[in-house]
Amino acid sequence: MKKSFIIKILLVLMFAATAPLSLFAAAETHDGFYFNLMLGGGYDQSTIQYSDSSDVDYSGLGTMFKIKLGGAPVEDFILYGVFGYYDLEGPKVTVGSESATFNNLYLVYAELGGGFCYYFMPDNYFVSTELTVTSLTVGNDDAVNENDKSNGSDIGWALTLSLGKEWWVSDNWGVGVAVVATVGSVAAGEGIVNEENKNDKILHTYLGVAFTATYN
Repeated sequence: MKKSFIIKILLVLMFAATAPLSLFAAAETHDGFYFNLMLGGGYDQSTIQYSDSSDVDYSGLGTMFKIKLGGAPVEDFILYGVFGYYDLEGPKVTVGSESATFNNLYLVYAELGGGFCYYFMPDNYFVSTELTVTSLTVGNDDAVNENDKSNGSDIGWALTLSLGKEWWVSDNWGVGVAVVATVGSVAAGEGIVNEENKNDKILHTYLGVAFTATYN
């Protein structure tokens, strides 16, 4: 995932979020328009579960990023759409009892979907969950052939649960921290494995901590 592209999206959405939206929401309440950013890191693992019962694990410390846009139909309850990605670079690859680190490899899960968030006031704790469609891109920075530099999976699904707390820093902005857990599954596809194994599953799990910034 190109970091410059993410930064451009971030700047555009922050500009939109800082428009005079306070006309539609009271101070230090969760109502009206909702805009949320999450950026964090944690343990990321992908396991190719071959039908012959052999597994290949890709694991390590990865990063995650999410943008959420939505609104509150009732106070403290948010419905939103979400775009995000999980990025694991230089994973440890484990096959059976053997493992090695491949610094040239990277795995990126992109996701798009929706969810809801509930705030427990007045302490500003929150719980959110989202269901998304997701796909995996596996890349090799050292590949000579351009076609081998990145390959994608078929579309799958992912479920995310976040628990956190935020503190008000202005009438409508809050910042905080959250624990994020994700589990998902995609079909490997011919881009990642051979024709014979294209329907084998790749299980994705992630557990980490994220910083949050919310306009609401």
